[in-house]
Amino acid sequence: MRTPPSLLFNRKQHVSGSVETKLPPEETFQKRFVGRDMSKRRFTKAQVHRGVPTPQTVNIKNIFSEEDVASCASDDSPASDEGIQEEDLEEGPAAVPHLVARSAAMSAFQSKLRQYEADSFEYSAEDWKQFQLEACAENPHLHKSWETLCMQLMYHSGYAKLAASLVSYLSTAADSPPKISTLCLYIALQGEYGGEDKEEIILETFQKVQEMSDVFDAITAKYLISGLATTSQWQKTLDILEMAKLTASPGTAYFSPIIAAAIREGDLEMAFQLLDELASKGFEPQDKVLRHIIHECEKAGSHDLMERFLACVWRYNWPLSPTKAKQVELYYTKLSQEKWSCKWATVNTVRGTCHACRQNLDRIELASSDFEALQREFLERTLVGSNVYLKTNPAELEKFQDFVMEHAPFDVVLDALNIAMRGSGKFGLRRSTQLREIVHYFARERHMKVLVIGRAHMKRWPSADMAYIRRNAKVFFTENISSDDPFLLYATLYSGRDCLFVSGDFMRDHKYNLGPGFKDIFERWQKSRQIVNFVAQADGVSVSMPSQYDCGPVKDEKGWHIPYDDGTSGLRSSSQSVLCLRYKGERAAPRQQRKQTDSDQSGRK
Repeated sequence: MRTPPSLLFNRKQHVSGSVETKLPPEETFQKRFVGRDMSKRRFTKAQVHRGVPTPQTVNIKNIFSEEDVASCASDDSPASDEGIQEEDLEEGPAAVPHLVARSAAMSAFQSKLRQYEADSFEYSAEDWKQFQLEACAENPHLHKSWETLCMQLMYHSGYAKLAASLVSYLSTAADSPPKISTLCLYIALQGEYGGEDKEEIILETFQKVQEMSDVFDAITAKYLISGLATTSQWQKTLDILEMAKLTASPGTAYFSPIIAAAIREGDLEMAFQLLDELASKGFEPQDKVLRHIIHECEKAGSHDLMERFLACVWRYNWPLSPTKAKQVELYYTKLSQEKWSCKWATVNTVRGTCHACRQNLDRIELASSDFEALQREFLERTLVGSNVYLKTNPAELEKFQDFVMEHAPFDVVLDALNIAMRGSGKFGLRRSTQLREIVHYFARERHMKVLVIGRAHMKRWPSADMAYIRRNAKVFFTENISSDDPFLLYATLYSGRDCLFVSGDFMRDHKYNLGPGFKDIFERWQKSRQIVNFVAQADGVSVSMPSQYDCGPVKDEKGWHIPYDDGTSGLRSSSQSVLCLRYKGERAAPRQQRKQTDSDQSGRK
């Protein structure tokens, strides 16, 4: 007899256009997941037998196919579906569970959610009982999942009062109490859409959740964080976040609610510490963070918090979405106590001129002394000194250093795997051909000396493409377990201040390994030397060279230029979309002292 650990499922297998999911035997689960590093997801045998929720638990958007239920039918003990699978809270109602279509009652319920206003749609306990009976009679597979499925639909539709009536029914009149997955979704729903009494409801519900379990899987943790962060006990989310890190790599949906709460409560040190950590993972904050920043700036009558956030936007290469850009425009032109004008403009990235105000932007200049200091920091101390963070072995590192000393300097260094994976074949070229075309562009069309850094497994790629690459570039393959980004940065820095490197990776984690005061230097060097936008297609190669001008967010004597991404700044474009904010009052806006500010903050972590 076995107890299935939280209904743990295999990865989805697409068969004839449908999704087939099966419950593996416990020994298969242990062999596949226990003790194996799956992006830091490690689970002990004891955890499995205790039924600790894991990232492989039930996806509430695909709750129980016929195969799932059939695979559990022979179990003597009841299964638990307390886990919530890894889908972001903002997925929306478009991704509707397939069980909705298998129940007329559930489909009708979903239709009502679309038709009625949230406050005009109510269910009594008797209504919920009748609904449960009808839905489960039509589709027996809904017996274990109907309540969580309903809560999922209500979350995405914003029905806080209706959700409260469901929880009340489950707590008092139903055959069994609400499941932990239902309660966690309810907490998230109240946090997003609840009324004035939402804090009391959230904390009371969270107490019930804690009585059911004090260990949460990563996705359940995400829903708890979303709701708890809106309450006075928001700091409890920090412990939940740390718990989520044990089995997953939390992203913006985990961090953003906590950052927003820290800003709301005035804990700016915590807010910007979490922003730094979020950036190091390659993510940017959700819109709610900017909304809270704007609200606090209004209360304080000061732009300080906004300008500190814009410094993060510059530092971490976060071009604002049109939605965020509109929020910034509204703040400065309508909500600010000062007089500002705003134009949605473009900056010529070749000449560095704003088309709206004709202001010439500053060049990204790196003094020779700064570059040489960065070289020494990376080449001597960070890479091969006491703070080694390169996943390699001494023999491989020595071999690479000898290789670079023999063949450098290079004009451009290519991140081979990143280039080959760009677009994942959607441009009609296989991976090796994409890499070959980029090599051809730099070596034959631009007559540059090229270094290609790849992984050992790439040696087995199509011989014709790889032979062409070897003829036109120097090639170094790292071991498959090695991290190739440090090799890329090493070769680029070793080759001098004019060397370029091509990669879609912003290298955010690597700057954290530099000593105090070097992050700002690294960022300015990176902005002027990294080629991020490139594509190889059947009709040729397109490459957007890095601008030598600081397109922002940057402040001058008369205002701001704040870049945003509207999708028009393509590879063949020599312009960057910006908000051109000009101060109309008598007092001139003080010029931003970025270098000092960023250097000061670079030592803080």
